[in-house]
Amino acid sequence: MPITLAANAMGTRFELVLSDADPHRLRAVGELALREITECHERFNLFDPGSWLNTINRRAYDAPVVLDDLTYQLLELCQRVHTDSGGAFD
Repeated sequence: MPITLAANAMGTRFELVLSDADPHRLRAVGELALREITECHERFNLFDPGSWLNTINRRAYDAPVVLDDLTYQLLELCQRVHTDSGGAFD
């Protein structure tokens, strides 16, 4: 029997429908995935004054901001996708 888990984040609804013989494992994996989505939302939400991305934007106006590896790699990937798509993904 499938397990359905959901969360609201990033201006949308994430819904997972998982199916496997071990429902306990499925629920644990699904909850871990939703926790990751929620953490990304909290970290990279441009509109939340407390988010890391909002903090970067505020501070970078005055001085360079040292980024952690995760944020740097994400922004590097975003730049690559933007370039490779000819600006279609901005």
